[in-house]
Amino acid sequence: MCFFNRKNARHLETEVSGIKLCNPVGVLLPPDTPATCCRKARTGFLTLTLPLPKDDELAWITQLNQRRGDHALLAVNLSHDIPRHFSLTYDFADLLIIDPDPSGGIGSPDVSDILSLLDNLLSLRLCYERFTPVYVRFPQGISPEEMEPLLHYCQMSSVDGVVAPGLRMVRQVAEATLGRIPIMGSTQDIQEAGEMLQAGASLVEINARSLPVMKFIKSLEKNKLAK
Repeated sequence: MCFFNRKNARHLETEVSGIKLCNPVGVLLPPDTPATCCRKARTGFLTLTLPLPKDDELAWITQLNQRRGDHALLAVNLSHDIPRHFSLTYDFADLLIIDPDPSGGIGSPDVSDILSLLDNLLSLRLCYERFTPVYVRFPQGISPEEMEPLLHYCQMSSVDGVVAPGLRMVRQVAEATLGRIPIMGSTQDIQEAGEMLQAGASLVEINARSLPVMKFIKSLEKNKLAK
């Protein structure tokens, strides 16, 4: 799969988990954002979050199907009723992010529960002919001790990458895995996004307005050309 938009970040093309992107920068969009918005995207990828109200799901999935082949890669973040939404979106998303802790670290689930969920989803993936990368979003409140078995599982299984919230966690994952698994850093801060890329993240997902993100992409391209 290839999602080039050569008008932007011409020298920032990258390949992660078998997918080619025009640049490594993505935007985390609100849950009510229509899937058709990605037709105008200038970032490497967009992250949309499920769930939606059940009445909207069919229309949303139809939009996913219609936008295939557009420039921006579409990552779908699954945060509730994950096995069901995994089945609904697997054939239409370009990347699936399993988010077992949508509370953002408050009342984080047991690591054993996360591993059991991943076992079920990775087994379910064997039923599909199409390959869709599966990433795991680590809970913000996870301790280094809790993170160790989860990282070990991701490296030994067919999990394709991890989403690490915050620069500290990006560094921890990069150090622990020695670059053996792709890292998507997740942040609200543009400066921290740059530090995440320097610390070993392959991708960065930014929860910010589009204008600062586009300026960030242009600065990355300028730095790339200067090297």
